Amino acid sequence: MHGLGRMWLFLTLPGAFAAAQPVPATPPRTILVRVAPFIDRAAAFSNLTIEHESRLVPGLTIARVHDTESLDAALARLRAVPGVLYAEPDRILTVASRDPAPPALQPAPSTLAATPTFNLNMINAPAAWPSYGKGSGIKVAVLDTGLDFAHTGMPTAAASASFVPGQTADDYNFHGTHCAGIIVGKDSIFGSFSVAPDATLLVGKVVCDGGWGALSWLIEGIDWSVAQGASVISMSLSTDENSQALADSCLAAFDAGVVLVAAAGNQSVNTPHYPAAYPSVLGVASVNAAAVHSIFSNTGPHLSVSAPGENIPSAIPIATSFVSWSAGSKKASQFTGSFGGSVSAQVVHCGEGLPAQIPREVWGKIAHIRRSNSLTFAEQFDNATIMGAIGVVISNNAPSSLIQDSLAPFFLPVPCVLISQADGDALLTVTTESITIGQGYSGHFFGVLTGTSQATPHVAGVATLLRAAFAPSVIEPRAIRFAIEHTATDIDAPGFDESTGHGLLNAKAAADYFNGRIRCKGDLNNDNQVDDADFSLFAVAYDDLLSPAGTYTGADLTGDAVCDDTDFQQFVQFYDTLVCP
Repeated sequence: MHGLGRMWLFLTLPGAFAAAQPVPATPPRTILVRVAPFIDRAAAFSNLTIEHESRLVPGLTIARVHDTESLDAALARLRAVPGVLYAEPDRILTVASRDPAPPALQPAPSTLAATPTFNLNMINAPAAWPSYGKGSGIKVAVLDTGLDFAHTGMPTAAASASFVPGQTADDYNFHGTHCAGIIVGKDSIFGSFSVAPDATLLVGKVVCDGGWGALSWLIEGIDWSVAQGASVISMSLSTDENSQALADSCLAAFDAGVVLVAAAGNQSVNTPHYPAAYPSVLGVASVNAAAVHSIFSNTGPHLSVSAPGENIPSAIPIATSFVSWSAGSKKASQFTGSFGGSVSAQVVHCGEGLPAQIPREVWGKIAHIRRSNSLTFAEQFDNATIMGAIGVVISNNAPSSLIQDSLAPFFLPVPCVLISQADGDALLTVTTESITIGQGYSGHFFGVLTGTSQATPHVAGVATLLRAAFAPSVIEPRAIRFAIEHTATDIDAPGFDESTGHGLLNAKAAADYFNGRIRCKGDLNNDNQVDDADFSLFAVAYDDLLSPAGTYTGADLTGDAVCDDTDFQQFVQFYDTLVCP
C-alpha cells in the first residue's frame, strides 16, 4: 500500500479520539472522467461502463473499467484522448468510528425537556429563534452514513437515497444520524439539541454501514441533493487528496445556489483537507465548551469558522450484527473497515483461511474461517475475498467474548464479522444450507460524540436558519458565507487565525447582519434605529466593491455587491427613523 492516498471521515467518542485507518486510494475499477461537449463519446468510453453522468457538471462521468483493461491503462488511454479534460481514479473515504459506549447513552424520555443544550447557547441559536424562526421551509441535505428512520428523536425525512451499492439509506453506523440530529433533531432528555428543528431533512447515504465510502458516491450525493432542492448540504467528511471532480461538483452546487459545509478534519495538521478547503465550501473547525480550539481539529488558511465539537449531544442508533441460519440468529461483531450490509449465500468452511484451505467453490458464497494464531485478520479476509467470497465469518478460537471493533487496516469490500467459538462450532455442522450476515437495531438512544463531524452541522444549521429567514432567492451562498464569517465571535488570536478561522459561530449576529440590510435597511448595528452609529458603519464600506463576497455585504443595501450612491440613497430614506420597533 505504499504511496497510496488517504481519505477520512471524522468522528470521536468522549475522552478518546478515534484513530483514522489508512486505506487504498482507489475503489476497484472506478474512474472519474470529465469530457468536452465535442468529444467522440463512443470512442472515449469504449471498454467502460458508465455508472453516472452528472446533472450538475457538464461532461462529468463516473465509469467502471472492464476487466479486460487495467485501471492505469484506462486512465492513460483516456488522458490521451482530445477533449478529455481530466481522468482520475475514484477514492476511498473512511469513518474511523466506534459504537458509543453504554454509559454515554440515554434512552428516549417520557417527558421532554425544553432547555437548549450548551452547544446551542454557545452559538446563540436560541436567541435567534424568536425573531428569525427555526428553519421552516428550507431543505437541508446530510450526506453521511444514512439515518435511523425509526428514531423518535429524528423527523421524517422528506426524501432519502443511498449511493452505496446494495445498501439502503438506513444508518447502521450511527454517524449520519448523530450529525443530522444536530441540525434537525427533536427535543430529548438533553433538551433542545438541534439548531434548525423546523427545517426539512434530506438524507443521502454516501458512506457504507461499515464506515467507508467512495468519492464517486459523494459526488452522486451532491448531484442528488441539488436535484431535490436542497438549500444547504452538510458533509462531515474529509480527504487530504484534492480531486478535480469533487471540486467541480462542489462549485457547481454552489453556483446553483446551495450552501455547502464540511469538516476540517481531526488529524491536528495544518494541511488542506477537502471538500472543506474548496472556496465553494465553508470549512469548519472544532472548539470545546470553553470556546478553545480542539486539539484534534485541523488548522489552516482555508478555515471558515469554528463551532462546538466536543461532547455534543444528539440522536444515536445502536446497530447490531448477526449471522443466522436454521439454528437461529447468532450475535456477531462487525470488523472495522467491513462493508457492512446484509448478504445471504451458501457457507463454505475454509479452515484457518490459508490459501490452500480456501476452495474455488467459495466464489459467490460466504467463507467461514476459524480465527488463526498464525494469520492476521487482514490476511484471512484477503485470502477469502481474492477467491471471490461475498461475505466472511470468522469464528473465535477460544471461549472468550467477541472482540468489539476488531481492526482491519484497509477497506473490506464485503461484510466481515466475528462470532463466538461456540457459534462457530455450530456453524461447522452446516454444509449445503444458506446463511445470512445481517444488521439491525438494538435500540434508539441519545448520546454525546466528539469531532469536527459534530462541529460541521452547527454551521449547516445556522445557514439553514438564514436561508429560512431571508429567502434563498434574496441572498446567495457567498453572502451566507460572508455573514457567518464576519459576525463570528472572535476567539483565539485577534482577527482571522488558522486555528479557529474567523471565530466562533454566532447565529443571532449573522441573522441580525442580514436584518439590517434586507428587512430594516440601514440599521447596520441592529439597535432598531438608523442613526449616526449606522452612518459611521455605512461610511466605512461606502464605494467599496465587496465582490466576490456576495450580495448584501458591508453596506450593500441593494444587493448588487457594491456600496455606492444607490445604497446611499436607500440609507438616507431611513436615516434617523425608527424602522424596527
